[in-house]
Amino acid sequence: MSDDPLEEPLRSMATDYHQAPAPDRDAMWAAIQARRAAEAPTAAAPVVPLRRPRALPRWAVPVGMAALLALAFGLGRLSRDGEVGTKAVATNDNPATPSRAKRDALVHQAAAVEYLGTVEVFLTDLPQAVKEKGRKEEVSDQARRLLATTRLLLDTPAGDDRRMRPLLEDLELVLAEIAQLPAEPAGQLDLITQGLDQRGTLTQLRSKVSAGPMPALNQGEL
Repeated sequence: MSDDPLEEPLRSMATDYHQAPAPDRDAMWAAIQARRAAEAPTAAAPVVPLRRPRALPRWAVPVGMAALLALAFGLGRLSRDGEVGTKAVATNDNPATPSRAKRDALVHQAAAVEYLGTVEVFLTDLPQAVKEKGRKEEVSDQARRLLATTRLLLDTPAGDDRRMRPLLEDLELVLAEIAQLPAEPAGQLDLITQGLDQRGTLTQLRSKVSAGPMPALNQGEL
């Protein structure tokens, strides 16, 4: 049996990382319809209500991102569960506490930045990818994988960041729409790309990716 109290919880988190928290589907699809109605041009035809989809299957994220997200999620859950104990140790002037907090924050930020870079590439290539024959299902599958990752990040401390959370929630709705693209996706795809342009979503993604993970660790703190 390992003496490291973090080993077993992290192993369990890594095994179950893809089990993203169940969303409130009624609220999500109501939000999508409301946002579409607000963004649609006044001269456009009435927005057709979306069908509520069947439950999405669970999808694995790419291996490298999966390991990082599993670690971030595990650290987030453990740090939240042990918050009271950590504060007690900090009051005794334990120098390890701030270093551990910085290390955990960097893991969460690195996972989020890697994810945002993947989403930025996906959304940039989206219009061309959908036009290519036979790729619509591939695009929808990728959207489902990224959607699962989004929900996982929303349940970590990265999702508590007041600058990061609105972007993650925006991406959650966008990816849910892409995952449900119809057989003839042109009209819905136009609405999605127009919304991305109006909200400056790609600009926000590129800005956060170029900024990199913050805060940075000082040398010797790992």
